[in-house]
Amino acid sequence: MAYFLNFPIEGYNFGDEVDITFIQNLSAYVDVFSKIKDIITLYEQYEILENERPDVLSHKLYGTTEYYWTFFLINDHLKRSGWPITYNDLVASVKKKYPNTNLVTQTPFFDKFAIGETIVGQTSEASAVVTGRDVNLGHIVVKGTPSFQAGETIQKQGDSTKTIVLKSSSLEYLASRYHNAVDSDSLVYRIDIDPTVDVPSFVTPVTHLKHYENINNENKKIRIVTSDNILTLVAEFSNGLKEII
Repeated sequence: MAYFLNFPIEGYNFGDEVDITFIQNLSAYVDVFSKIKDIITLYEQYEILENERPDVLSHKLYGTTEYYWTFFLINDHLKRSGWPITYNDLVASVKKKYPNTNLVTQTPFFDKFAIGETIVGQTSEASAVVTGRDVNLGHIVVKGTPSFQAGETIQKQGDSTKTIVLKSSSLEYLASRYHNAVDSDSLVYRIDIDPTVDVPSFVTPVTHLKHYENINNENKKIRIVTSDNILTLVAEFSNGLKEII
């Protein structure tokens, strides 16, 4: 790939090897693009389309696939989070990260249902192991997808003094991660809730899936070097790499 052609060659000893191996120093970096971030005339805003790869976008904008790497150099959020993915891939990723079941209760449980304990539904007779908990949201995460029933009493296995009443349950990836509200100026802000009462109607829950969807959508908003300036900046970047010793 053209991006790697001008990286400097350096000698390196791998492990206990005596002989030096000459490889490209891929950690070398030229700060050309960082210097232009505030020069508005050199770039414009762009929103990445669904399933639009970096090489495809490069060809679309510049007539060649070779300048895909410029998107990452001038957009810090792409360096941190990576290129945005399709919605289907996003859903699959979030499901993998949050594969279990989320139980919601209005019963305080700060002193019960510890991680690793087994809990049992007194009506459904379903059982599961606790894998996570958030007392601020009234959430208890249990392994797998057990069939607990809303409204039933759930107790710690073998201990009838440790109980909660189940309000609702959902797949973990669809459970609320935090809650938002809107102020008088239509600005969205995060708000704490009281887990022992119903969530007010003006408060909107944001699920794990929605949280990552929002991040992915923000990653689609990037700056691109204008076609009139791309050749000059690529040349400066290449020349800068050649000067690194």
